[in-house]
Amino acid sequence: MADCNDTVFIPGQQVLLRNFRSNGQLIAIESACIVEDGPRGTLAWIGPGMPCVIREAVDGRRLHGAAPAELAAVKTILSHNEFHFNTLSLTPRDADYSVMWFFSSEGRFDRWYINLQRPAERWCTGTAGGIDIVDQTLDVLVEPDRTWRWKDEASFTERTGHAPFHTAAEAKAIRAEGRRLIGEAVAGRFPFDGTWCDFRPDPSWTPLPLPDGWDRPAAWKAAPELDS
Repeated sequence: MADCNDTVFIPGQQVLLRNFRSNGQLIAIESACIVEDGPRGTLAWIGPGMPCVIREAVDGRRLHGAAPAELAAVKTILSHNEFHFNTLSLTPRDADYSVMWFFSSEGRFDRWYINLQRPAERWCTGTAGGIDIVDQTLDVLVEPDRTWRWKDEASFTERTGHAPFHTAAEAKAIRAEGRRLIGEAVAGRFPFDGTWCDFRPDPSWTPLPLPDGWDRPAAWKAAPELDS
């Protein structure tokens, strides 16, 4: 897999935003369209009808927030679906988070979503390119008036100290980064200063099928992860 750290994604280019566990198991993919890729990070649009993939139990149960014991015991598959939201996603380079802007179906800005994660890894091949992350469970929701609340605190606590999640020391650092970003949001500093809250996607951006290689190994892995 080619190293894309010095490659600039082109506006309008399809990229894959992929979410993994730290052991390399693929748990979600969203097909996105590049808005800009520069010093502030990689900004991408994910709209209704764009293909996505979610790891779920073979009986169709969604496993978001599932306890470590359940995840270890359940048999899973990768399920193909379509995205249903209007979302703008900013992934800064070398940062422990990404920020999403959620919009209503009419295009009204609804809220920011702070996703706490390990620094992203970029990748590209002859047929595809994207950004791989390891999600860290705990997130923050920020309303337009900059009131906020934690999201998935119970799952975060339950997963602390269990592989392939985070240690107690890592959990402390993850929460500290969340608090730092909450401070930025309350103060109205970028990216919580109104930037892109009036964003509208290019009408020519239509859903594209997932490219070949969508399920290739995580950027830091040498061999593919088999479905459990």
